[in-house]
Amino acid sequence: MTNNNQDWELIKQKDGTYNMKIGHNPFSHLCTVYFLQGNMRQTIMPFLNNSTDYSFIRTTANPVAKEELNKTKVTYLSCFDTEEQFLKMHNSKEKDKLVQLRFSPHLMSAYLATIKDSYRDLGNNKYVAYPFVKTDNMHNGDIPFESVSWPTIHVVKKSNQDSLIQIVNSLNGKKAQKFIKTIEAPQNYNMGEVNHLRNTNIQPLVVDPNIITINSDSLKQVLSMILPYTLRSENRNYGIDVD
Repeated sequence: MTNNNQDWELIKQKDGTYNMKIGHNPFSHLCTVYFLQGNMRQTIMPFLNNSTDYSFIRTTANPVAKEELNKTKVTYLSCFDTEEQFLKMHNSKEKDKLVQLRFSPHLMSAYLATIKDSYRDLGNNKYVAYPFVKTDNMHNGDIPFESVSWPTIHVVKKSNQDSLIQIVNSLNGKKAQKFIKTIEAPQNYNMGEVNHLRNTNIQPLVVDPNIITINSDSLKQVLSMILPYTLRSENRNYGIDVD
């Protein structure tokens, strides 16, 4: 974010929060300066309505589900609804091959996507979720399996708190299963785990009972004061004519 002004200052707003006014880099015509609000400011601040109570709810993989999956093997065929679906992706000789089940980060992503989709169906209700531990510059295959036990924080209006908890507790239900099948098709990488947890009636995720509720006005002021901004300068790219 740049302008032709060389003023660099934090400007305090009437509600106690801050914005930043920034110009171009006065020391170099070769650099462009960017003012970045940071991931948390971009995630949380625009989401908050004035004078509204918000609940912060943490979920993790159910330890019982993790233990059950770790000791279970199923056939490739059981990951598909029909043998016809299986044969579209695999050789018939593989249908009886055993697969070790695991509660993987990919499986967690499928459940979190289901929560988001189910919450959207409640109507025009804002929803934000973010990981307690953010992975940076990591390939999906390098994310440790232990990460499913690290919390995901869900932010909803306090009036919708019970609805979100109900959605988390209904991930084995028909509606959730239908959505998961849609996003998993046609490979069905996680359907062995999804089907097994449903058949054994083991909840995939658990809700931390320690739920924090805070008013948006107070939250905005706190976040504005403690979350850092980022000031970044980058070299401009000039085009070079090549014959």
